[in-house]
Amino acid sequence: MKIKAKINQVVLTNFCAVACPHFPYGEGSILKSDLNTSENFTLPDFKNGEVYILTGGEPFESKLLFPAIDKITKSQAYFRIATGGYINLRKFYIRLLNSESNLGINIGTDVILRLNNDHYTKIWLENWRIFGKLKNTWLTITLDGDIDFEKFMQLIEFTKPNTLMLNEIERGYNSFDKRYALIQETFPDITLVNGYRNESTCNI
Repeated sequence: MKIKAKINQVVLTNFCAVACPHFPYGEGSILKSDLNTSENFTLPDFKNGEVYILTGGEPFESKLLFPAIDKITKSQAYFRIATGGYINLRKFYIRLLNSESNLGINIGTDVILRLNNDHYTKIWLENWRIFGKLKNTWLTITLDGDIDFEKFMQLIEFTKPNTLMLNEIERGYNSFDKRYALIQETFPDITLVNGYRNESTCNI
C-alpha cells in the first residue's frame, strides 16, 4: 500500500533492553521494571489519513503500542512500527497482518551489526524469517564511522529485503553518497529509502 500523507512520529518509550546505539529516542539506562513510573508518555490525537511512525526506544516494550494502534485505526489513519527486532514478534504477526491501518514495520540492524549477543541475534533472525518476506517490511541500517561495510553488504545479501532504509548518524558519514550508489548498483532490485541524515532524530 502506498500512502501520500503527512508523516508524524510518536515516541512510545525511551526504553531499549539492549541499548541499541541508534534508537533515535533510546535510553538504555531505564530499567524495564521502572517503565510505569519513570515514563510519562501519552498518545496524541491521530488525524484521519495521516501516517504515524511508532518508535522509541523499543515500541514493542511499551504498554501504549496496541492502544496507539487501536486509536490510529479508529481515526482511519495509518502506522509503521520502527523496531530493533530483539523481541520475539511471532505473537504479534496475525494482529499486525490483519490491521487495515498497518503500513509495515522497519526492523533495525544494530543487533546484528553492532552487538555481540547470540541470544538476541537468534531472535532477530527469527523475526526476519517471519516478517522479512512481507513486501511492507523495511530493513533499516544506520551508517556511521564504526560500520563494518563488508558485514553490512553480507547482511543485505543474506536478508534480501524488498526495501532498505539507510540512515546517517548525527556526526555524519563521509562516504554515505558513495555507499548509497554502490548499494544501488550491487542490489538493483532493492528499493532504497533515505532515512534521517546528519541529525539525531528520524524524519521520514
